[in-house]
Amino acid sequence: EGGYDIATLEVSQDGGDSWQLLGSYSGGNPDAPGWSKYTAPIAAGGGEVIVRFHFTADEICSNLGGPICSSTSGWDGIRVDDFVLGTAK
Repeated sequence: EGGYDIATLEVSQDGGDSWQLLGSYSGGNPDAPGWSKYTAPIAAGGGEVIVRFHFTADEICSNLGGPICSSTSGWDGIRVDDFVLGTAK
């Protein structure tokens, strides 16, 4: 739901003390229930890298009957599939 629900991809290179936003998405998927592909660069710095997905939603599900917010589940959400962390090709 654009402007109300947001998914972010964040990375930390200092053990989780601080987080850098790599990308965010707010709004419906025009190809729903299809998939959207997203690629985000992570600066090479050596050492441990922690990646997290963060999803924030309001309490209202505005797309009742849709693929994510059905009339029976009453929830918004995202799905992450085939996540790869590696060297760019």
